[in-house]
Amino acid sequence: MPVDEAFSNSLTIENAAGIRKQILVSVFNPISPIREEMKELYMQHKRENNVIRMRLIPNLGVENTAVQMGNPTHPKQNTRRDKMSSLEYDFYTFKQGLVDVYT
Repeated sequence: MPVDEAFSNSLTIENAAGIRKQILVSVFNPISPIREEMKELYMQHKRENNVIRMRLIPNLGVENTAVQMGNPTHPKQNTRRDKMSSLEYDFYTFKQGLVDVYT
């Protein structure tokens, strides 16, 4: 795909029962970042509220640090609120193929 161009299309997936779902796909090949700029780098976007805060837990997980969202002993929170805590990661791939994401 040429640099600095975007491509959008859709996929139609059908299961064994004949039920179809359409998935929109958007791909962009930016000028920057390039592979060398992204070595072992990911972008994290964190939003916290007064009830649910993020806490790093060392020596746990694939990257040797895990994130705990909130206190497990606090009451359940309404996840449909506008100001709900969240943690998002942007990631970049430089090869085509399958990707496994574990949460």
